[in-house]
Amino acid sequence: MKKLVMAALLAAFAGAPSMAWAGTTGGRSAPIGDANGRRQVASAPAPVDVFPGEAAGYAAREAATPALAQFAGGRGGIYIGSGAVVVILLVIIILILL
Repeated sequence: MKKLVMAALLAAFAGAPSMAWAGTTGGRSAPIGDANGRRQVASAPAPVDVFPGEAAGYAAREAATPALAQFAGGRGGIYIGSGAVVVILLVIIILILL
């Protein structure tokens, strides 16, 4: 049973990079503007005001709570993602099986 589990883990870890690799053809593609034979002029998109009173609402909330202007994020806290949890669980399972 141990050999079967180890073989499955080895196959999974050996196959992971090849499944995640995205191959390319190696050739350069033409820019989109050249595809039609003419160059397109890049311009900045115009800002869209979805809600007309949105800016006034933000300004009113900022004026109501001036202490929030002193907020500085990023102080402490440890984030353990799902990938780290999976790796830790795999190590524990392997240690138990050995």
